[in-house]
Amino acid sequence: MNLVIYTAIFGNFDKLRKPKIINKDVKYVCFTDKKLKCQPWEIKVVKPEFSDFRRNNRKYKTLSHRYFKDFQYSIYLDGHFIIMQDLSTYIESWLGENDIAVLKHPKLNSIYKEAEACIIGKKDNIDIIQKQINKYKNEGYPENNGLTANGFIIRRHTKEIEKFNETWWNEIKKFSVRDQISFCYVMYNLNMNYSLIPIPHPLKGNTEFLKISYHGSTFSQLKSYASSLILSIKNRLRS
Repeated sequence: MNLVIYTAIFGNFDKLRKPKIINKDVKYVCFTDKKLKCQPWEIKVVKPEFSDFRRNNRKYKTLSHRYFKDFQYSIYLDGHFIIMQDLSTYIESWLGENDIAVLKHPKLNSIYKEAEACIIGKKDNIDIIQKQINKYKNEGYPENNGLTANGFIIRRHTKEIEKFNETWWNEIKKFSVRDQISFCYVMYNLNMNYSLIPIPHPLKGNTEFLKISYHGSTFSQLKSYASSLILSIKNRLRS
């Protein structure tokens, strides 16, 4: 299988980890602004384009087709994940008939609720998030149309995915760096479907496929999860 597994680590937010199981037929790539060493990862040191390390990550996260033109498939993983299995064996079944597969958000089911959680947790500029959400509402994007967790993305590199990637990146450049807000919106506008990877989100507990390795960002990660949990409880009480 013509597959690349990649990540993008900028600043000191994550630490690159060696996969527990390594497939010698798979290419492993890490984009970073640091001089790192970790087998089997091929380290590509790049100059940050943005002052916000998260936006630098998002550029590589979204634009897989630009950086891996010779690969039929790619898997993007956030830097805090440790690979515990040979993920290549699951790609076709997890993608199914769609060209992209992601994890379901562990608590929420709406980009509007995610935006509210981001505002409460001060995860990005409030005015930018509000402007983005107002735009989506004015365009008629529906409530409760699903919400994804985009730390684990499987792609089949097709022309449709190229268009999706570019459109998604444009939304992130214009609006919030919180890519969960724009993912389903772009999918909806392009009349595309995504598959849900049929494993629990690792925030609910490490799985046989992925393990989360916390370090200096432990507090911010737990705070993020707590904000989503509190919002979910509030929404249930309102209903």
